[in-house]
Amino acid sequence: EYIRSRSVGWFPFTFIRSKLLARLPGKASNFAARILRFFFSSDNFNMLTGVRCEVNSEDIFVKAKFCGILGDEKALKESLGVTGSSGTKPCFNCKNIGSKHNDLSDHDYFVSLDCSKFSDLDLHTDSSFREMADLLLLHDRDPTMTKKKFGKLQQVLGLKYDKDTLLFQPDLKDLVQPISCTIWDWMHVLVSHGQADVELGLFVHKMVSETRISIKQLEDFVLQFEGLRQSGGKFNRNFLTSRLKKEGGPFKGFSGELLDLLPLVRTFVDMVLVPSGKMPTHIESFKELCKIV
Repeated sequence: EYIRSRSVGWFPFTFIRSKLLARLPGKASNFAARILRFFFSSDNFNMLTGVRCEVNSEDIFVKAKFCGILGDEKALKESLGVTGSSGTKPCFNCKNIGSKHNDLSDHDYFVSLDCSKFSDLDLHTDSSFREMADLLLLHDRDPTMTKKKFGKLQQVLGLKYDKDTLLFQPDLKDLVQPISCTIWDWMHVLVSHGQADVELGLFVHKMVSETRISIKQLEDFVLQFEGLRQSGGKFNRNFLTSRLKKEGGPFKGFSGELLDLLPLVRTFVDMVLVPSGKMPTHIESFKELCKIV
């Protein structure tokens, strides 16, 4: 009934215990490959061909295509086998973003992770990313390649070679396109541990330093709106002062809390801060954030 009564849905296919996943060769990446093979087998059941269903005594074919892997940074890292945000190449979407704490930062071609100029980024394509995977596969078969040199190559490319991981499965090569099939989790990119909590923290601390408004005043204002939270709950007293302790630091909270908080802070800004005439550019930036979220 859940499926029949909806035009869209989130349908869990399977679950696996983390301790079992850790014992699987290739771990989460191999598990992702196994799931894809179930739906898109090269020699058996394949959703691209379709599955026959009976609807009102009539046979129809239901088809589906693979659109991508949805996840936060950690999930995408583990699914694709990239080195992740703590590696020398912290962003697998870009060819030329390097960590500040390595020799790459001194090279004119490379930029750091805090680069905000889009034109300076050299973005990967599915083809260029596949070239990296093919290069690792080639050198893995090279008897003259030492373990140390191979490790350095993986570090520079930002991609780890493991024959059991998703990107090194020949039968899934045409199905999984590493760049166009990547779907970043909106919750963690924009909201919690993303841009929204960082900008909110910066904005509130700037407001405190530029005006006579305190975090406690903002908190008292927000507490007046009990019952407006989507979750049905309410904010506890001192929730702002306790989560904005570090000056210039982000607001530390769950996504639901932040989504409930942003419109209330915007109301406070319109009623209290805007009439003061202070921080016009900061207010404009904050309102743009609220529109995006």
